[in-house]
Amino acid sequence: MKDTYKSIYNEFSEGTKNTFYLNIISILLIFFFILGPMKSNGITGGLIRLLIIIILSYSLYITINSSNSLLNIDNIFVNPNLASVRTNYLLNLILCISIGLLISYIFYGIFN
Repeated sequence: MKDTYKSIYNEFSEGTKNTFYLNIISILLIFFFILGPMKSNGITGGLIRLLIIIILSYSLYITINSSNSLLNIDNIFVNPNLASVRTNYLLNLILCISIGLLISYIFYGIFN
């Protein structure tokens, strides 16, 4: 890969790393405060769910931006040498859809 492609891929990797940490924090909050022993209801539960939605939304924002940066690589879908980058891009799209579904599920749970 060219140096510009490597820098784009390194930025993508950093974004993915940050997304991982945010997702871990939100999953721990879900396990402790929504599913686990410290199950919260009422205003406290709603605020915790709102905090989880904010963390997941920021994670989704980072994921979308890092995925879009990969589109700056020429011939990403044609060049056989970029198969791993293409795979990472497609898996990142699946992650975006999963995070979006989780956000909507938790948002739905606030009003139920």
